Amino acid sequence: MDFSEFPMPNEGILVTQFLTVKDAIASAKYYAHIFDGKVLHEGHPSFVKLANTWLILNEGGGPTKDKPEYYLEAPTADS
Repeated sequence: MDFSEFPMPNEGILVTQFLTVKDAIASAKYYAHIFDGKVLHEGHPSFVKLANTWLILNEGGGPTKDKPEYYLEAPTADS
């Protein structure tokens, strides 16, 4: 990834949003198109630059050793 595109402001703050999605690559293209952003990295995770906002999009995952009873999943129509 080219960090020269990282949306670091000269002053103030940088907002980072993390979204759990079903398809990180398709979601990155969608958000870049809808919000006139730029996909900086397609993959797992994907990164999208939106002005001074940084979207991180990734699929969920299963339990980990420190949290064996938790799953991270994208929302469904029922949730």
